Formats: sequence, C-alpha cells, structure tokens
Amino acid sequence: PERKRTEHLQLTEEQIRDATQHFTGSIQQVPPMYSAIKRDGKKLYEYARKGKTILRGAREIEIEEFSISKVDLPFVNFKIACSKGTYIRSIANDYGEQLGVGGYLYDLRRTRIGHYGIEDAWSVKEFEEWMKATQS
Repeated sequence: PERKRTEHLQLTEEQIRDATQHFTGSIQQVPPMYSAIKRDGKKLYEYARKGKTILRGAREIEIEEFSISKVDLPFVNFKIACSKGTYIRSIANDYGEQLGVGGYLYDLRRTRIGHYGIEDAWSVKEFEEWMKATQS
C-alpha cells in the first residue's frame, strides 16, 4: 500500500541505528493493554475494550537482534530476533519514544517461529490441496 509521508524531525541514520542498542539483550517490557495476558481471570484486552486500564508490571524479554534494514523517513524498516512473549508493536512504540519522535508499527511480517522459518511455509493453494487429500 502507498504510505503517506508526514513531517518528521531531522533524525540522522546514525541516531536511528544507535537507538537499537537500547533494545538488545535482556530488557524489560510492559505488555500492552490489548494483550491476552490474564488478570483476575479476564484477558487484558477485555478490560481495554471496556475503556479500563489495568496496572501491568514489566516482563523480561530477550532481543537477540535488532537491525535496521532500510531508512526512508519517516519510515524505518527493521528486523528483530526475539524471545516468545515479545510485543513487537510495543517495541516500535518504545523505539520511537527513544528517538523522541513517537512511533507505531505500520507493517509486520513474521519470518520464524521457533525452528520453523518462512521457507517452511505452505502457500494457500498447497494447504488447500493437503486438506483435500487428508479428507479423502
């Protein structure tokens, strides 16, 4: 999709790349309200949908890699290798705050889950054929 450009502060590519250092290794992350984490038997997103905010403690996550693949301000493309339980949308928001400009996730593509990579994925057509074959 076409991305709309907006005014942005004069960030340098060096500042953008350097800010990733704050998000590597073991870091603390506060889960977003729109998450499936339970509090008092209810998922946080159930509270959020009713306009309620619940105090959430930070959790330790591991960011093995945070690399910038493209800078086309105001857009920054990056790749992250992280532990389960990491909220990438929250990383994008926190990263924008670190840079002093705010940030949000425009697009997300998961390329690996555990030892399964995108190269192991089936196309929709392959999956449909497999479903037909298993139902016969």
